[in-house]
Amino acid sequence: MNKIVKFFFLVCLSFVTSSCFHATTSDMQQCIDLMSKEMKHSKTSFIFVGAQWCKPCKSSLKEQFLQNLLLKEDSIGVMVIYFSDRSYIDNLLSDANYKGSFYRFDSHGGLDKMVANALLKKIIPNYKDVNYMPIMLRIDSIGNYSHWKFVRPSSYDAF
Repeated sequence: MNKIVKFFFLVCLSFVTSSCFHATTSDMQQCIDLMSKEMKHSKTSFIFVGAQWCKPCKSSLKEQFLQNLLLKEDSIGVMVIYFSDRSYIDNLLSDANYKGSFYRFDSHGGLDKMVANALLKKIIPNYKDVNYMPIMLRIDSIGNYSHWKFVRPSSYDAF
């Protein structure tokens, strides 16, 4: 009986994983193109990757990333990649008068980090996987990057 339950669990997990990656892989190229364009036209780019289910993602996007005055400069490229339903992120970005690039993926819970890492590896050749969200990156024009982990919303000098 235990073997049957394990087998059934593995089959379900395999199906869910493959269907999630299939759905996001079809969108991945569009997101890569958007990121490439943003990085090509800017000396420095900032990328925020987060998910609606992630409490630090919500607070750091709203209170830290979108409030950073550096990101309002014309020479800076800014991109938000978010795993959520459309209404949540659309409302948040419009309330903040966000003018950068944006790409939304449907959320698949814990798989979002794997999708985000795979996406970032395609655009940044030496990118190393991380096991946390939000992912906040600063990228220069030749593809060198720096990571920031979540910091308290009161620390606006994170960049």
